[in-house]
Amino acid sequence: MRPAEAALISAAGGLAVQNRAADVAALLAPWVEQVARGADASPAFRGVSFDLHCRALLSSRGHGEEVLAELARLCSLSETCFGAQPWSDLYRACTRHLRGDWAGAVPLYRRAAAGIDILWPSSVGCRSVIDDAEAARWLDAPADLPTPSPIDWLKETASAEFLIFLACDPSYLRLFWPGYILSVAQQATNAAVHLHIVDAGPEDAGWAVEQAGLVAPRLSISTERHAGRDARAWYATARFVRLPEMLRHYGCPVLVTDIDAAFSRALDPLIPDADVGLRVKRHGFRAHPWQTIQAGALAVRSTPRGQAFADGLRLLGVGSFAARARANIRFVDQNMLWAARRLLISGTDTRVADIGEEFLPGGLRFGKALA
Repeated sequence: MRPAEAALISAAGGLAVQNRAADVAALLAPWVEQVARGADASPAFRGVSFDLHCRALLSSRGHGEEVLAELARLCSLSETCFGAQPWSDLYRACTRHLRGDWAGAVPLYRRAAAGIDILWPSSVGCRSVIDDAEAARWLDAPADLPTPSPIDWLKETASAEFLIFLACDPSYLRLFWPGYILSVAQQATNAAVHLHIVDAGPEDAGWAVEQAGLVAPRLSISTERHAGRDARAWYATARFVRLPEMLRHYGCPVLVTDIDAAFSRALDPLIPDADVGLRVKRHGFRAHPWQTIQAGALAVRSTPRGQAFADGLRLLGVGSFAARARANIRFVDQNMLWAARRLLISGTDTRVADIGEEFLPGGLRFGKALA
């Protein structure tokens, strides 16, 4: 990307971080219009500016037909000059997805994935979208899927009213565990905690217990070895793959969270009176499936319907990872949750609650654990 182009994208990205989507759209609109009509620009600028502008339109103006028509117009302009490109494929896919045509969206998302290096970073989720046919194979023939390695239980605790379950690798453990467990001690005195460490070092479990302080008696720890590719994506997937075991072992509701969370209010309301609690995104960009349901928190009760959901989610995780493990399959966990809502909940009598921001305002923050 040329220096002037990079400066413009940096400015737009800065506005996006501040949730100023309308300003991003206004800043990029004239440039995207010119570039889509064939103005000279680097391929990276064409892709990133188009992607970021379309995201801003969807964030600031919603998903109505007027916005979808504008996306279609921009895609058509670009395709006239450059043919099908990752950026136009991405928003052709998004438009189909938002109109309910998932079968038509998947091939376009996958085609866009071939050019992920010239798209906005969050668009990498198009690499791990799940189509209905492959999901049906995984759900109908689980014996054909690889079996994850067994887990080692290093420390167990008595059951509690509910279980908080999280998974991480050693680097995230050292970075976020002290703040995470401090917030648990302050906000979840009636919960047990299960920490699952992927590829733990010899001192990681002991260090985690030391850091747990007063929570240590309620802390259980397990580990596993991951010999495959993309370990970071695996530990994001592993918490959902191991969830059925936790439900069966503890026999109580389970709240699955990221380790980079900080709890600022009591956690009890995050365990709703429902089989499954999903954190549905209500604000900001949520047009792609992997940015619709947030993986930072998932609540599941040990009811037959909750257990069935967890069992199905496990198969979607194992299948997804086996089918496309590679460098950087970020958002695979959120694609799993979106597919699970469609395929495991829709049309069933599973009771679902929203544990998003409206359910517990300000109670759960991510990406910055308590100091």
